[in-house]
Amino acid sequence: MRNINIVNTDSNWLAWGRLVFKWINGGPAAGPGYPAGPPATVAHLRAQMADPAHNVVGTVTGAPGKPVNIIVYPAGAIVIPIPTPAMVAADVAVLTAIAPGPYPLPSFYSDIFATAPQKIYALPQLKDMALRRLGEYVINECM
Repeated sequence: MRNINIVNTDSNWLAWGRLVFKWINGGPAAGPGYPAGPPATVAHLRAQMADPAHNVVGTVTGAPGKPVNIIVYPAGAIVIPIPTPAMVAADVAVLTAIAPGPYPLPSFYSDIFATAPQKIYALPQLKDMALRRLGEYVINECM
């Protein structure tokens, strides 16, 4: 399980993206009773997500006082974020539980591919797709 889980609907992913965009651009994303800007604690993140201005449906793991660290890419450095072995193992457990089945993508991908049906994969193919997505994630996040 991830530390932040977003309910998989197009409108909810859009709401989450808008909240993150506010963090990036310094918009008012505070949540009631919290300072403006990105969240500093789990409680602050939950408040921002629940705020009617954002209305992001999801869960955040951890005690309310657990720190939330927003990392801004440093200028001039190549940053390649990679998941921990535990994160990869958790993803493999999810794939094992759904196999055979479609690769789990956020719902908004169906907009991109219109009416194309999702392909059903056996576990080895699901794991290969996960490796492709991992590589894509690292490249997309590499700045």
